[in-house]
Amino acid sequence: MLEARLLTKIYGGEGGMPPQRAVNGFHLSIHPGEWVGVMGPSGSGKTSLLRMLGTLDLPTSGELWFRGRELTALSPEERAHFRRCHLGFIFQDFRLLEALTLRENTWLPLVLAGEDPSVMQERSDAMAAALGLENGWHRYPRHASGGEKQRAAAIRAMIHRPDLVLADEPTGNLDSKASRALLSAMDTLRQEYGSAILMVTHDPVAASRCERVLFIRDGTLMTEIRRGEDRQDFLRRILTVVSAMGGERLDLEGMGLS
Repeated sequence: MLEARLLTKIYGGEGGMPPQRAVNGFHLSIHPGEWVGVMGPSGSGKTSLLRMLGTLDLPTSGELWFRGRELTALSPEERAHFRRCHLGFIFQDFRLLEALTLRENTWLPLVLAGEDPSVMQERSDAMAAALGLENGWHRYPRHASGGEKQRAAAIRAMIHRPDLVLADEPTGNLDSKASRALLSAMDTLRQEYGSAILMVTHDPVAASRCERVLFIRDGTLMTEIRRGEDRQDFLRRILTVVSAMGGERLDLEGMGLS
């Protein structure tokens, strides 16, 4: 469905500033219904990669293909239309409109698609119930907690059942119960509607829900591991790679994983 070929992003290099290579010759293929995790140290290029895959930033070089269309060759208007029709974004900073309630914010993709108001309300209320958001549903963002805003942003990203959800730390502002509910909702979207998910995360437990996890450092793919039948074994392998990349020794025995 989506294929990145030799994606490279370089920042700086102007006014005497040295250039910074945030993403370096990255290859990636994502198939319909696939759940892919991306992990790596802070500053490793995860968010830069996500923004390029979502056409929010153009690469310095490389190609990005979606079902036979080369996205970097599109005009700004065509890329905006592509994002509206095919993508859903969960940003770390929420990107909610302050003039709308949380509930109204989640309707935006369906409003832009010309959907019937009854469908908007039915879908959003069902997703709010699944994510435990009913109590804060009618608040404006300035009166909502970080967890409430995160769940509203997630609903907005999924409500139109996009081809691909790009999620940047989607559980970062959530407690364990809300995190499990959101990850389950993402899994339901994937299984029932064939949406693919690319999720940047620092949370090994969240990453263990994925089918495969890519580990990047300095903008380069270091390794990739795939999930088998045993999720606990997958989590253990994720933790081992995280430990090796971070130079830390994790207490796997203390986590009940050895």
